[in-house]
Amino acid sequence: MGQLRVLYRRSRAVGHHAGRAGRARVHTLLFFCCLRAAVQNRHRHATTVAGSRNGSASRGGPLSAVSGAADASGRRDQRSVHRGRFRDRGAGERSRWHHSRVQLDPVRRTAGNPLIGIASILEEVWPATALAYLARFASPPRQRRLVAVSGALALALLVFGFEWYQQYLPARYGDVTVVLLMTGTWLLFWSIPIAATSTGTVEVGVAGATGDRGQRRAWLIVGALGLAAATGVGALVLGQRPAEVRVDESKLPQLPAPEQLPPVSLPRFKYAHPRLPSPSASDLATIALRNPEFLRQVRARAAGGNGDIEAAALQEVIEPGSVDLTIVHRRLMGLQFTWRGHDQGKPLALAYDWLYDHWSDAQRVQLRGKLAEGCNYLIERIRKDRMSPYNVILYNAPFQALMACSLALYGDDPRGDPVMRFTYDLWENRVLPVWRQVMGSTGGWHEGGEYVGIGIGQAIYELPAMWRSATGEDLFASEPGIRGFLDFLVYRKRPDATDFRWGDGSAFDKIVPDAIPLALEFLHAPAYNLRPPAH
Repeated sequence: MGQLRVLYRRSRAVGHHAGRAGRARVHTLLFFCCLRAAVQNRHRHATTVAGSRNGSASRGGPLSAVSGAADASGRRDQRSVHRGRFRDRGAGERSRWHHSRVQLDPVRRTAGNPLIGIASILEEVWPATALAYLARFASPPRQRRLVAVSGALALALLVFGFEWYQQYLPARYGDVTVVLLMTGTWLLFWSIPIAATSTGTVEVGVAGATGDRGQRRAWLIVGALGLAAATGVGALVLGQRPAEVRVDESKLPQLPAPEQLPPVSLPRFKYAHPRLPSPSASDLATIALRNPEFLRQVRARAAGGNGDIEAAALQEVIEPGSVDLTIVHRRLMGLQFTWRGHDQGKPLALAYDWLYDHWSDAQRVQLRGKLAEGCNYLIERIRKDRMSPYNVILYNAPFQALMACSLALYGDDPRGDPVMRFTYDLWENRVLPVWRQVMGSTGGWHEGGEYVGIGIGQAIYELPAMWRSATGEDLFASEPGIRGFLDFLVYRKRPDATDFRWGDGSAFDKIVPDAIPLALEFLHAPAYNLRPPAH
């Protein structure tokens, strides 16, 4: 910036002493210094982004909802009690922006290579150059100054409008740098002097003047055309991107089928129901004392069995007989498994497990058949889509649903044995090793932005909590990376309450559903207070 200020002062001095030609030379030098600074900034920012990447590492569960509600003395109107279904889904989750998405960021589209930065800048500069060339030679000499100024304003407004609109497109950002580059290019082109010619008089005795002037203009045109050609070729060559090679996922390896896996050994498995995390009598008493509004909301959402199924199951646990179980049973048996299956499988498992003693023998038999159907659907979806434990999709949220269905069905029906084989293999031999690899002993995750909230952030507590409740294996005590995930949530937060920009995220204000119950598990105050209580 210091160099640019010196050049600007010199350009003003030249304006008084060197005339139009001198000013044009200084303006040209000033423009290319700006160009060089932009390229350097692009390279520097890309290196920073790469360093941050190298240095980084659906819905929540029922217990999360209850534990969050029980702690609501400090969070009175917390509509998202964890993200455990019992909340106002519009509250805070969809707030679009905490900050402007139109930024002064000249490096967003580069990847650490200054040549790519030059190509990106040339892609933005050449339209302004072409427009200025056409406008200058098409406008009358007396109106050129007016055309230059009005054209600069119009171009700046037009480009700014396009860049402003970028913030409303998914994963796009506006960049004020584009406005500055294009407007500066337009003004630079108009500042180049053109030799004045007179068509009304003939100078006697200067025989070679006309020829010299014509020769100079010819060389000027040749040079401009050569520069334009070089710019176009350079932009074409440097701006090329490798062609995307699409992968035929149907030919990729699949996870082994349940019948291909060995039997599991779960010596401490809890065969009595409920097996999934459920509210105890003391939990319910605490909720009634500290957050009676939560109970009112649960009753309203349950609607006597006609509303949300998970809310109806919880309402029946809180107040037996307050829900028409005939209606709930009919709705459960009528579920059609679609998409990833978690919206149907998880409520089904929860209602079967929590209300096990409330169902008749005939109803239990029917529900077990439906559970087996749901488990098989989830397994097939995970295998067919090649869902990876590194990727957000597995945790959003078919694996949580499969875990709930598998734990609820295992031991009650022979069809639960192959389901548990698949679930155990995926959990113990694939998911947990990935967590250990990515999180290490201090926590972290490689995906960025909203993908933490809609992926690992709604599995990091819920999956170990369900597994511990049914099998007795306490991964919270044996896996330090799970506790370290809370530190990761704190360290990635910026002063504007959004997240650091790494990974492939595009929205940086999403909540992490498991943050509250996991913070309560470890009494981690900083993570608990990432989202201040609503008053």
